[in-house]
Amino acid sequence: MPKNDGLLDGFQFSDSEAYDAAAKDQQIIAYLQKQVDITNADQALRVYQQAIAQDLFSSVVGYTFLKELQEALISEGKLTQESATAIPVKSQVRTVEKTVEKRVEVPVPAKENSRPPDGKYRKRNRSLMVIIVILVAMVGAMFFILLSSNLPNIVNYRTKIVNEYSSWETELKDKEHALDLREQELNDRETTLKETYGEGN
Repeated sequence: MPKNDGLLDGFQFSDSEAYDAAAKDQQIIAYLQKQVDITNADQALRVYQQAIAQDLFSSVVGYTFLKELQEALISEGKLTQESATAIPVKSQVRTVEKTVEKRVEVPVPAKENSRPPDGKYRKRNRSLMVIIVILVAMVGAMFFILLSSNLPNIVNYRTKIVNEYSSWETELKDKEHALDLREQELNDRETTLKETYGEGN
């Protein structure tokens, strides 16, 4: 139940929120009347226009104040019925729990970044894909050359060196064996000569 049995400025409100909105509008009106000389037509016109532009009031108390200002400005010649800005009234819908303002949902335009890419972006993507494929092919070719080359490189240098060392070792052993055979042959010949001619001859 609203305060004071819902009585405010000659109106009786059965809804607490409507009463609170009216009380707020009453405070705004009291402030304006204290700060601005409403009897001055120019100042009254400025208050009227700004109050509508800023959507200042939201209850029957505020709308009544604006209507009285409008009629006074028309009678003073500052406005005509045709030129007077209409007083916007917020429509309200009763719900189970409270009174809420009707709001018209305005569709939000999609962001530019969410647009599907046009032909320009598709061409750019295609060019990038071609470049990536070429680079991958070049890297693969480099690895193939490195692995299949006979020259030592960072990939196969250890294997090449070990193989070369092994071949040297084999060659040295073969030469050593050949020298051993030659030495044995010479020793055999010397023994034969000694047996034939005698050691003293």
